[in-house]
Parts: sequence; structure tokens; C-alpha cells
Amino acid sequence: MFFQCAIIQYLNFKKMDLGVALVGALVIVACILPFIIMYKTKKYKEEQLLEELKNTASEKGFLLTNYEVSGDLAIGIDKTSNVFCFCKNVRDNKSQEFIRLNEVKKCSLINLKNSTGSQSIIDKLALSFEFKTKTNPSISVVFYDSEQQLQLSKELQLIEKWYSIINQKIKA
Repeated sequence: MFFQCAIIQYLNFKKMDLGVALVGALVIVACILPFIIMYKTKKYKEEQLLEELKNTASEKGFLLTNYEVSGDLAIGIDKTSNVFCFCKNVRDNKSQEFIRLNEVKKCSLINLKNSTGSQSIIDKLALSFEFKTKTNPSISVVFYDSEQQLQLSKELQLIEKWYSIINQKIKA
């Protein structure tokens, strides 16, 4: 009789362990799954944006030899045609620019900040292109705008990198 009670208690304990383990596993999956879905969705959107930029560049006769995607913007350059390509999609508001760098006189980095006390917050990051001919108006390519995007991610590093690449191409 004693052994039967001990065996029954042992089996009930094992059932409880299995139940607790299953509930714990389900809670962990429920916590991790939203992050996985967000990551996959972000990567899919980035791939779609890059594909759109490549297709549009190809239609215009350009081949992107160097390109990069970050969040809602895709940028690239055709080194043989010396063309800078830019595509941005914020809240279904798409903008594309294809700029022939041999027609550009000057490229400037615009970093608008809002200073409050000892802190400064970046409001806007853009590249401004001034052309050699006066008939072409200046073009600003916005990488980040605090009114359209909640937070700054890699845009600062990205704009500095591409500012350097573009100025090397303009001087060449």
C-alpha cells in the first residue's frame, strides 16, 4: 500500500512537471515570436525597397555597383555612369532621386539640430546637391526627418559614409 501511494505521487509529480514545462515553453514562445515577426517584416521591406531601387535604376540604364539598405531607405551608386541613386519609403510616401554626379558642383551634408540646454536633438539629416548649371535647382535628399520618423537609427553613420563617397566621386 505504501509503495502504491509513493508511485502514484511520483507519477502525479511528473505530470505536473510536464505541465509546468509546457506552459513555460509556451510563454517563452509567446514572448519571442513578436520580435521574430518584426525582424522578418523589416528584412522583407528592406529587400523590397532594394529590389525597387535596382529595378528603377536598371530601367534608367544604370547598374548599382555599391548599395546599402537601412530601414526605409535604399541608396546606391553606379560607378561607371557616376550616378547616385536614392529611394525612400516612409508611410507609403515614396521618393526617388537619380543624380548624375558629373553634373554636381557641390554636395553638402545638412545636419539640423534642436538644442535644449546641454542636449541637442537631430531634427533632420540630408544631402544637398548644388549643380554646375544654374538651370538645375538644388536637390536635397533627406535621410532622416524627426517629423516623419520616430527615432534615428543608422542614418547618421550612413549619411556620413555616403557623403564621403559622393564627394570623392565629384572631385574625381
